[in-house]
Amino acid sequence: MVTSGNFESQMSTKPLQMFRSALPGCEIAVLTDVSTGTVLAWDGSVKWPQEALDALCAQARQVLALGQRRAPLHEPQTAVLATALGVQCFLRAAPGAQEVLCCVLASGSDVDAALDAGAAACAILLDGPLRAEGGA
Repeated sequence: MVTSGNFESQMSTKPLQMFRSALPGCEIAVLTDVSTGTVLAWDGSVKWPQEALDALCAQARQVLALGQRRAPLHEPQTAVLATALGVQCFLRAAPGAQEVLCCVLASGSDVDAALDAGAAACAILLDGPLRAEGGA
C-alpha cells in the first residue's frame, strides 16, 4: 500500500517533501519497510506507478543485503547505484533498521548531500538515530 501525504499512523510526511524539494535533481523520495516490501510514504515531482515504487523497494532490499554475505554482523547502511536514468540512493533510517529512505537523483546530483539530508529527514520522520559518521 502506498500512502502519499500521511502514514497510516499519524506521522507527517512533510520532512519527506522538504527533503526532496531541497535537493536539486531529486525526482522521488520513498520511505519503505524492506522487511515487508511496503512503501510507507513517497513524494515525487511526478506520480510514479505502484509497480515502479515496488521495484524501488525491492531494489533497496537487494542492495542493502549484498554486504551481509561477506560480513553478516555488519549490515550495509547505505548504497548508491548509478544507472542510465540517474542515481539511486538508499539509506537505512538507523543501523540495522528495516525502514529505508530511497531517492532517485538526476545524473550529476550531489550524492553526499542527498545522504546527509536523508539522514536528517529520517530522524524527523522516524524520530531515531541515523547515518553514522563516515557513512556505510
